[in-house]
Amino acid sequence: MGRRSFDTLGQVLFWSYANLAMADAAVRNGAEKYGVPYYMIRAKLYKALTDGTTSPRSLYFDERDKLLSRGRCSYCGSTDNPSLDHLFARVTGGADSAENLVFCCIRCNSSKGKQDALVWAKSKDRFLPLSVLRRYLKISIRYSNETGIIEAPRATFNELEVPFSISDIPHTYPKPKDLIWAY
Repeated sequence: MGRRSFDTLGQVLFWSYANLAMADAAVRNGAEKYGVPYYMIRAKLYKALTDGTTSPRSLYFDERDKLLSRGRCSYCGSTDNPSLDHLFARVTGGADSAENLVFCCIRCNSSKGKQDALVWAKSKDRFLPLSVLRRYLKISIRYSNETGIIEAPRATFNELEVPFSISDIPHTYPKPKDLIWAY
C-alpha cells in the first residue's frame, strides 16, 4: 500500500494511534514482522476512532507504568541521575503537568533540551519507545479534542498552534523486532 493521505488532524492522530496498537500487539507477541492479525487490529481501531465509537484509554496505565519505572529514563533506560522531562516543551505550550512529564536521565534531558520528544528522537534517528509514544499520542488527541481542532483540515496544519509536532507524528512504524515497549 502506498503512503496514506489524511484529510484531518484527527485522521493523522488516529492512524498513528492505531499503528501503535498494531505495533504493541506484535512486540508483545514477539513477532518478527506484521501480519494479517496485526493489520486487523489497526484497521478495526482506526475505524472505531474515526467513527467515534471508541477513544484512547485513559492515562491511568501510563501513569502507573511511569511510577513502576522507578526513575528509569523513558528514552534510553538509564537509571543515572534521574530527572523529569516535558514531552511537549513548555515553550511550545506543553503543560507543566504530570501527564506531560516523563522520567529522563540528565544526558537525554540535556540533549533534548526544549525540543518536542518526536522531533528530538527523529534528530537522533530513533523511534520513541512505544510506551512514550502512546502517552504522546493520547495527550495530542485529548488536546485536539478539547481545543476543537481534531477535525482541522490538512491545509490548516501549518497554522495550528499546538504543543506537539504534527509533521513528526509517525504514519508508519518500524518492524516489531526494531521496537521496544519501554525501558
